[in-house]
Amino acid sequence: MHSAPRYGPRMSEHAHQLTSAEHDFLDAVCEGRPRSSPPEHPHLLIERHARTRPDSIAVRHREHRLSFDDLNRRANRLSHLLRAKGVGPESRVVVCVTPGFDIVVALLAILKAGASYVPLDPGYPAAHLRTILDDTRPALIIATTRLAPDVVRGIETLILAESKALLAMYPDVDPARAVEPGATAYVYYTSGTTGAPKGVMASYANLASYVAAARERYDLTSADVMPAIARFSFSISMFELLTSMSAGGGLTLLDRDHVMDPARLAEAMRHVTIFHVGPSLLRPLLDHVRARHDDFSIFDGVRHASSGGDLIPPEVLEWTKDVFRKAEVFVIYGCSEIACMGCTYEVPRDRRLTKTYVGRPFDGMAVRIVDDAGQRAPVGEVGEICFAGGGVVKGYLNRDELTATKFVELDGRRFYRTGDMGRITEEGFVEILGRVDFQAKIRGMRVELGEVEYHLRRAPNVKEGVVMPRDGADGEKVLVAYVVLADAGDATADGEPSSAAAIRRHMVEHLPDYMVPAIYLELPKLPLNHNFKVDRRALPAPSRIRLSSARGRPPETETEQALAAIWKRLLHVEDVCLDDNFFELGGHSLLAVALLVDVKHTFGVFVDGMDVLRESLEVLARLCDQRLGKPLATKKRRAAEAGKNHVELFHFGPGGSLYGVLTLPAEQGARDAVLICPPVGQEKARAHFVLQSLARRLAARGVATLQFDYYGTGDSLGDGIDATPSRWQADVEAAFAELSGRTGGARITAVGARFGATLLAAVAPKLDVVRLVFWDPITDGRAHVDEMAHMQREYLAGRERFSFRRRPRARGTELLGTTYSPRALAELRALSLPSLAAPVPEKWLTTTSSAAASFDAFPGRAPESRLERLEVDCAWTALNRLEDMLPDVGIAAALATLCTEES
Repeated sequence: MHSAPRYGPRMSEHAHQLTSAEHDFLDAVCEGRPRSSPPEHPHLLIERHARTRPDSIAVRHREHRLSFDDLNRRANRLSHLLRAKGVGPESRVVVCVTPGFDIVVALLAILKAGASYVPLDPGYPAAHLRTILDDTRPALIIATTRLAPDVVRGIETLILAESKALLAMYPDVDPARAVEPGATAYVYYTSGTTGAPKGVMASYANLASYVAAARERYDLTSADVMPAIARFSFSISMFELLTSMSAGGGLTLLDRDHVMDPARLAEAMRHVTIFHVGPSLLRPLLDHVRARHDDFSIFDGVRHASSGGDLIPPEVLEWTKDVFRKAEVFVIYGCSEIACMGCTYEVPRDRRLTKTYVGRPFDGMAVRIVDDAGQRAPVGEVGEICFAGGGVVKGYLNRDELTATKFVELDGRRFYRTGDMGRITEEGFVEILGRVDFQAKIRGMRVELGEVEYHLRRAPNVKEGVVMPRDGADGEKVLVAYVVLADAGDATADGEPSSAAAIRRHMVEHLPDYMVPAIYLELPKLPLNHNFKVDRRALPAPSRIRLSSARGRPPETETEQALAAIWKRLLHVEDVCLDDNFFELGGHSLLAVALLVDVKHTFGVFVDGMDVLRESLEVLARLCDQRLGKPLATKKRRAAEAGKNHVELFHFGPGGSLYGVLTLPAEQGARDAVLICPPVGQEKARAHFVLQSLARRLAARGVATLQFDYYGTGDSLGDGIDATPSRWQADVEAAFAELSGRTGGARITAVGARFGATLLAAVAPKLDVVRLVFWDPITDGRAHVDEMAHMQREYLAGRERFSFRRRPRARGTELLGTTYSPRALAELRALSLPSLAAPVPEKWLTTTSSAAASFDAFPGRAPESRLERLEVDCAWTALNRLEDMLPDVGIAAALATLCTEES
């Protein structure tokens, strides 16, 4: 690692004394043009467009549109409400929303109130959210849905969708408040060295400089349309949210599943004129376009394409020029501490690149390369990159000492030390060469290794641990965790041995997904240098991912082996087993995009991203075989290992068309068993990790479990032509018979989740079970059918597949956008769902509190049956939680208790 610059007296006796000519050259290329006057504030520009061009479209989301006038009026009402609540300068307002009009309305309202905008990702782990809220101490939280009480801890939360009547009471005219340039406009949280994230505070003057720099440099006009691709919790999102609209152009908001699907993202690019995409997402987008399109002219409407946030391989920039033929292609370099817009570089079209530069500073900014003594480095010499100018922010929230360290005075000007090493080339361009401090760039996001290590050392059974960035197989940086275990024989609370998966689950609970290490390597001890500090250069290159020496079942079939080869290349691992999950081996959403593309190229079939998230390699290979029309392979059972849970994966049912996962406890001869009836299709993805945890917990209590998938229809999403409720009910009966036969007369409890509970209820009288556990069943079958029919119509009309248009429905019937086959919808309409054909005495009917009101009158419920309410709830439409693979929040533990209580 490089040592940090000392910024003291010149220490090198060979230090180069700059000549007057060198000073003049560096001044010419490193000093951005000064501004003749302060730039206007972006929310005031948007107010002006609302007056002069009221009917022009400002924001698009799915099929919905919002004009400048409508947007401004909504923001005004919210701003007046905020001011009525005492929100003003230096008041911090947290915004925790999913993509939609709420993000733009909330941002503009906060700026109009002169307060501080603090965006948080609702997909962050609860512990991470709590840490930030404790540091922020916000006056108010604006959210899409209510956050858990232990997260908000009494902070007032405003749900805009539920507050229309309240907002209508406030005026829709522009608030009369002068902008205070020095007041804090926003706070973005980045990775911190102390185990906690740090908040970067930017002033209103910084924000105005930020937006104006991009708008002026890229010559944005009212004809431009920009997509919002970055997560709102990253500071580059300001570029997307405000730059185009402040020029009178439009903003297109994209859902996360839209962004992560190369085909849908490529389609979106046909309807925009300017975009910014990080290199980790840009590469799979370009791969998809180049593989699927022969004629790139469909993208000729794009006039500007930029990327940044990380080092961009030259070939990616060349592919960008090829695909977006009419676009100027730029690299943007910056960070939150300089309001993102530090330098920019226009990629030349008259020659091919062999090296990537970040160019020259934006207007109003200055860049300097300094040596260890804090002196300006000569042309070509390596030093730390520092910035001064209108974008340099106020500092860190509640971190005065850190602010004083990172924001320094050089020659009478305030500079920010980026921690990046670089140099000025003879052509006058800034070139980045690496890091000087204890940070890494992962998928374009800055990560403090100290924060990751803080949580790693607190993971189950970890005695010591360090983290290092390494080059992955695709050239992208990945985090590798090196751990020394306290006791290799220790077990986790779930009864399973400590493993890479168990440690990773701990990391996922405390860190955003991009900060979770991809690879975990066990060492007998960490290497030390002569000062008895960890010698990071002596850490071995990762060669395996498991902490346990035991190998799982190797790939057997041709499809399994081909799919495993793709995984090895993408995940940079040496061995892959049939039971492995892509995400648990260190995959993330961007790698999953690359996986989908590779599967299509290799097999000629599509695999759904939800399947990649939830299923093992074996199941994914079987899905590929199904779509290729290959016969299903018969798998051998795995022998139980002494002292460990026994997991069998097999086909059963008519023609071996169903797929089951049987978890048996280490002690053979279980007297109790649980049949888990999951939801159908996409809804199963929401329940996957809870049900997986439930199986582990039950096995630790000596209970066998069987999970199964409704693959008898030949389609895992539930929209295949043979997918009908009657067929799914037959699958439930077949699964019960299979579990009964394999456990030899054990007492069986049947658990139904979501639509699986509805299917279970329909066949329950035929099953010899000791209790029924219904987890949040759909209690109004008609509302469910109507909602599904509405979504199906949109799907067949070629609209976006995932629709969450709000429609009235019964309490406890929160739905996930998906599609069912037309035959399934027709059959559902003919049923009265849910229903029990006859009273079921001495059974337990269990529901979550959200469905309790309508569940009290559950059809067919016998008077003597017991109704237990499960008080742990789950928001099923939290797509970001799914993407970040958050573990369950207590539901699995509660279900395990209900399944094992004495009748």
